[in-house]
Amino acid sequence: MEEWFLLLREFRLRGFYMSLPPAEKRLLASLARRILLAVRSCPLGFRPRTAAQFLWVAAANALPRGHHLFAEKLLLQALQMAGNEQDRACAHANLAQLYFELRDRLPDAREKCRRHCEATLRTGLFTCWVTKILKELEEGEAGGANCPL
Repeated sequence: MEEWFLLLREFRLRGFYMSLPPAEKRLLASLARRILLAVRSCPLGFRPRTAAQFLWVAAANALPRGHHLFAEKLLLQALQMAGNEQDRACAHANLAQLYFELRDRLPDAREKCRRHCEATLRTGLFTCWVTKILKELEEGEAGGANCPL
């Protein structure tokens, strides 16, 4: 647990963490433990170096577990804290992925997905992936097949 608090201090996330409801605090702590464990078990692998990176990595881990609203909250915070193009691109790309997954469940998800895809394209990163997502959105709106990416 001490390592978790050091992480909060290192990334200046205490205020954000304290603003979360108790269930989301527990979820973020759980995700952080997974990230810290992965970093320790693979020292040459990816280690978040900024608060934005930590947040979008945590969100990327929350998405497959179905924590969509929490992932959205983390990604929007990551976007606010992003200090470079790579962090902005990763936050936008993860938001695009989130809204793409929710496109048939949230009324404005398609528009949000499009907006974050366009923002990702402006960074020049993930262009091939974003193009596939945008194509799938268009085909879905035109009644085309929803083929996997």
